[in-house]
Formats: sequence, C-alpha cells, structure tokens
Amino acid sequence: MGLISQHSIDDVIRANDIVDVVSRYVRLEKKSGINLFGLCPFHDEKTPSFSVVPSKQIFYCFGCHKGGNVIKFIQEIEHVSYPEAIRMLADQAGVVLDEEESDGQWKIKRERRQQALAALLEAGRYYYSSLESQEGQPARDYLARRGIDRTIYRTFGLGFALDRWDDLFQYLKSKGFDESAMIDAGLIRRSSKNTWIDFFRGRVMFPVIDAQGRILAFGGRHIGDDGPKYINSPETLVYQKGKHLFGWPQAQRARSEEIIVVEGYMDVIALARAGVKNAVAPLGTALTPYQAQLLGRSARRVLLLFDSDRAGTEAALRAHEILRQANVSVRFILLDGAKDPDDYLNRFGKGRLVAALAESLDVTGYRLALLEQEQKEIPLLPENETRNRALSVLAEEPDGVTREIYARRLGERWRLSSKTILEEVERRRTQRRDDKMSTSAEGYRNVHLPDDVMRLRKRQRQAQKSEENHAIILLALLVNTPSLINEQPRIEETMLEGFSLSASVRDKLLSESARMPLQSADFSPGILKSLASSVIDSASEGTLTTATFLSRFDQLDDVETEEDNIAEDIELLRRMFLRTIQTFDKMRMNTESKRRLYKRELMTMRAERWENNASILNDRGSEMEISGQKENANRAYSKAAELMMAAQIMRTILQGEQ
Repeated sequence: MGLISQHSIDDVIRANDIVDVVSRYVRLEKKSGINLFGLCPFHDEKTPSFSVVPSKQIFYCFGCHKGGNVIKFIQEIEHVSYPEAIRMLADQAGVVLDEEESDGQWKIKRERRQQALAALLEAGRYYYSSLESQEGQPARDYLARRGIDRTIYRTFGLGFALDRWDDLFQYLKSKGFDESAMIDAGLIRRSSKNTWIDFFRGRVMFPVIDAQGRILAFGGRHIGDDGPKYINSPETLVYQKGKHLFGWPQAQRARSEEIIVVEGYMDVIALARAGVKNAVAPLGTALTPYQAQLLGRSARRVLLLFDSDRAGTEAALRAHEILRQANVSVRFILLDGAKDPDDYLNRFGKGRLVAALAESLDVTGYRLALLEQEQKEIPLLPENETRNRALSVLAEEPDGVTREIYARRLGERWRLSSKTILEEVERRRTQRRDDKMSTSAEGYRNVHLPDDVMRLRKRQRQAQKSEENHAIILLALLVNTPSLINEQPRIEETMLEGFSLSASVRDKLLSESARMPLQSADFSPGILKSLASSVIDSASEGTLTTATFLSRFDQLDDVETEEDNIAEDIELLRRMFLRTIQTFDKMRMNTESKRRLYKRELMTMRAERWENNASILNDRGSEMEISGQKENANRAYSKAAELMMAAQIMRTILQGEQ
C-alpha cells in the first residue's frame, strides 16, 4: 500500500472536526465544562462513559478504554484499516492526499468503488429523466394513483427503469462506463444468451442514499401485474443491506428527536405524503443490530410502525428486542382498521393518520392491544383464552406502576376489580420466578456440558420453532384450499442466470426433492410430522375439511413421546391452527395470493432445512478435523458450503418474487 505523507494526514485531521464526525454515530451531550459524553458505540452500556475532548480532538471511553483521534475513531467504527480511514475522511472533506504510488491491490479497489458510485449516480439521473420523459407517463400515472405527486418523488429521487432489455447498459456505455463498473454497482447481469442486460426493467425506482448523499443501491417496484412486485439491488462492492435504511437522509433533515421505522419504501412515502418526514425503512431484511445502533445515535426515541398482520406484528416485536439490546428507547404505533400507513392514509386521511402517530404504546400496551384486536377479528376465539393471555402479558411487565395502570384498564373492560387482576398477575409472576429457579438449577446441572453441545441445543430449538411457524401456515392454507397440495416450487433454469454456481449447487436447486410438492419428509419427527402426514394424505384424496383437520388432533394423543406435557402441546397447536385458519378466512385472499404464500413458505422451510443441515455438517467437520480425519472433514465442509449456497440462492429467488 502506498505511503501517505504526514502533512496529508495532518490536513485530514484538521479538516475533520472530531465532534462533527463522532456526532454522525453517537449522540453527544455536554456533561462537563470541556468534554462531551455519550453512550459508547464500541460496547454495550447504559450510563455514558464515552467522551470527546474538542480542545484536543480526541475521544476516549472509560468503559472499554478505546481512544484516539478522528482517524482512529473511523477505523474502529467502520472496521477499516488505518489508510482506508484516512482516505474515507479525505473524501468526505475534499482533501487531496499526497502519497507515493500505491500498490496495485488498494489502488484497483479504490478506483472500482469510485467507478461503481459514479455509475450509480449516473443511473439515478437516468432513471429520474426517464420518469420525467414522455415514456415515463405509465410510471407517473402509477405514482399518481398511489397519491405521489412530483414534489414527493423529487424529494426521494424516484425514477423509472424503462421496460427494455439493455437501455441503461447502453446509456452508461455512452457515458464511458465499462461493464465492470456496472457489475460492481449491481446494475446489470448476464442474460441466457450471454449478453449484458439491465437488472431493473419496467419498474419505479427507489434510490438507497447514505448520509453523505451517495446512491448505493436501488429498489424497483413493478408497475405491471406480471413478475415479482419488488426486487432490490444485490449486495455489492459499495452496498450491504443490513447497514443502511431507506429514507435516511430525508429523516435526518427533519431534525426530529424521534424516528419512525416502517416496513417498506411505500410506507415511508405514505408518511411523507402526510407531512411526516422522519420515517425510514429497512431494506428487504429484518432490522439489524447495526441499524439499531444507527437509529440510537440519531434519535432519542424510535417508534415502530409495522404492518398489522401477524408477520408485521412479530417483526415489530423482534425489532423492539434488537433496539432494546442497543439501549434505544422504543415505542409502538398500531393503526386500527388498516394494514399499513399507505392503506390508513387512503382510508381515513392525513388528519387521522397524524393523530394516530401521536398515540404510541409501550411493549405491554402493544401486546395487549394486539390481543384486543385479535378478539375483534376472530369472534369464535374464546374470551377466557384472550383474558388468560392478557394476564400473562401483564405478568411479564417489570414495572409495578405500569402493571397497575393496565390492570385498571383491563378491569374496566372485563368488569373486574383491579385488585383481583393484580393478585392473579402477582401469582403468575411468582410462578415465573419459581420456573426460572428451576431452569437455573437445570442449567447448573448442564454447566459442565461442552460449549459446542450447548450451541447445538440452542440451534436445534431455534430451527424447531421456525419450522413450526412455517408448518402452521402451510397446513392452514391446505385446510383452506386443499388443491394447493399439488403446487410445486417454481425453480427454473432461467432463475439461476447471473449467479455463479457450481454444478452441485445448481443440481441441488433443480433437483426433484427441491421442486416436489409438500411431503411429510419436509417435517422433523414429532407431532407436526404426524399431523402433516395425515393432512397431506387427506388433501391428496380430496377429503380434507376444517372439521376433519381438527379431528386429527384427537388422534395425536396416541403419538408416542417422552414429553410429559404432550396434551398441552397438542392443545396449544390446536388453538394456533384455529386462529390461523380463521385469519385466512377473514382475509379473503384470492387463489393466486394463497398460491404465492404457500410456495414462499414451502421454499423458505426447505431453505432453512438446508441451512440447518449445513451447520450440522460444519460441526461434524470440526470434530473430524480435530480427530485427524482431514479428508473427511474437507468433504463435510464442502457439502455444508453447497447447502448454504443453495439456501442463499433459494432466498434470493424468494425475495425477487415478493
């Protein structure tokens, strides 16, 4: 790597005030005459011990003892080398570095990044000009139908990818960009004829822009009825999904102490239509710890506004946990009578939406509101079951005052005294403490188990829970529409174009086992497998109804098991299936929507099975390597890598079809 002159390093330090740089990552407050303090971004803490000394242009954490100048801070926070940190700061401040000839590797990588970013910027200009052109009329009509005017689409830099095979490719070529820059930017891919074609075609384009105003990626929404509704840029040389948020620069300009996190692009824009500008969305993934840290540095509080369906509420609760672990203050917004912000705005108008945003809930209030909402939507759900679950939620609330407040509200609704409710809640809290003590004792007995055994047990529990969720949706859909039993995952050769795959991975994805209809072999041994086998047979024979399905649970009592609480498990599954079946009936999904959901759940379950098998193979390979069986270990590692790659490709195909 080339040698950067000392005077250039000094210029970079002088041009980047440490307070300004650190404030992009950490919320700083003045706690003393000369120093600024905030929560350390390098370790978890609740009391600020991270300090910045403006007069000395240094930082230091009294907790983890990391410290240094502005270059060291960027090096630590961005996980880059010292020269890379210097160059990042130089680029931001416009400092020209005086350096000797770099070695080939670094210079090539830097030039590739710069070319990719330049190509993305030019693509953004092209997409916008296409939207404003005569050929962009269909896209403008689509946006108008969604209530998005020119002011809004200019604010977010929206554009339009014309429905042509290589229009952007030819345009960028005319601007002097070569294929490698377009590939690094994720803008083109190989066709089945081995020609270069545009990654996005016939789509309204949403640019993903970072805090420095650089376009890093795009999301594309199809304006027609055929093909995947949304597709997103792949991860590239300049873009990692879990590190960025759509709408981030616009939310930063709002200068609000609160940031609203929603699910998707159109939710952010729906809120902007209502005048709410402090909203962001993750990019095709669940909220990540990195994004949580980013939010925590910029806002005093985060409001979670996710879709009101089961997937949305579960995602909101997972996001809450991630934000809580990052020491970020979190509350929830629940829109009653609509699926998402766009739906709510169209139904009730701007005034009602803005008013709803002011009514945030803590996690206990949110969970109780979901139970109340579920009771309204599913009249057949027994009230005593909802009441029992509400009491359990209240028992999990750690704050006594909050428990009292909600106990009074529940008492008014149930026509019971708050004292009666609190006594039952306290009984459950005592039971929970006793259960924890019992669990701790069990943990003590297992304390001498090897770490890898404990990790294996944890992974097995997680895999079992995930399979259960997919199984409930799949079997409930079958009960609702038995003809789905003949549906097969659609993985065609054309879907694998543009991926660099080994023959074994390609064969795995195109194998009969990956593309066959739902089989009992898709389920792990146990209650669900027994139930699934019976349901699949009945669906194939044309005899499956809701009534016959529920009767299968009575037969499960005879399943041999070593667990003492088998009856409770069966009853819990019965209730979960009943709620899910009734939810699908309530949603009145058309056949095509059911078919898509069914295939997505089946493919996801199989991808997760491959990932779990890959983990098991990696563990076995590690054991073989330790015991000196290097050749066998390498075979296990190779097979694990193939399974993991196949699972990742399966997920990418799924993402494109959503």
